[in-house]
Amino acid sequence: MRLPRFTIGAWFLWVSAATSPAWAETHAADVQSLGEIPVVRALVTPRLNTTLASRLSARISRTPTHEGGHFDTGDTLIEFDCVVQKANLKKAEATLLQAEKTLASRLELKRLNAVSDIDLAIARADARKAKADIAIMRADVGGCVVSAPFKGRVVELLAKTHEHVTPGQALIEILDDTAMRLEILTPAELAVGLGVGKTLSVTIDETGRTYRARIHAMGAKVDPASQTLQVYADVEDHDAALLAGMSGTVRFDAHD
Repeated sequence: MRLPRFTIGAWFLWVSAATSPAWAETHAADVQSLGEIPVVRALVTPRLNTTLASRLSARISRTPTHEGGHFDTGDTLIEFDCVVQKANLKKAEATLLQAEKTLASRLELKRLNAVSDIDLAIARADARKAKADIAIMRADVGGCVVSAPFKGRVVELLAKTHEHVTPGQALIEILDDTAMRLEILTPAELAVGLGVGKTLSVTIDETGRTYRARIHAMGAKVDPASQTLQVYADVEDHDAALLAGMSGTVRFDAHD
């Protein structure tokens, strides 16, 4: 059954935590109705939410933060015991020094026409290889500290102090709590007339507080199974009480 059309002033928007087409198809019928006004929902999400992984095979020596803890950009989140990596770097630096001295000697012999072209070419290649090895070792040492890429909070520590991890292993999940957004899954017919810049209000179930928000993006495609469109809005006046994962009811302003 097709949903009736409404004026913008009568629209309420519905959102879900899951946004996959399969979820949308299953739950699109969950839109409630108060008289002739459809009630739809919104999910609060952080601007950034990511999981940081290890670049090394090493033992964690320190985790200065904790779950729920706050951090600033550049703060140390995870630190590794990198004795082996640092020793390998020193070894590579010594190898480079040796290769450069050998090359300098070959160049001097070449000036005296006392060395073959092939020997000189090999010396040059050895020096380049030694420089490349140093770049690799410095990258390894650079991975001994995992720093925060943005300001935010720790969601979950996925590895503990003294644990040995491998390259690619998840270490810590973090989010940016300095800006909150709404994910809004709305019936396609209710999306008529909406657009970037339109203002709205959201009342959060868990706290009862109401916040102002503004649409910053519209979905590019209507899900054909559920006939819903994803809408995204930035919360403009969020405070510490508004947390990712909360949900609420959204109402669009009749006039912007």
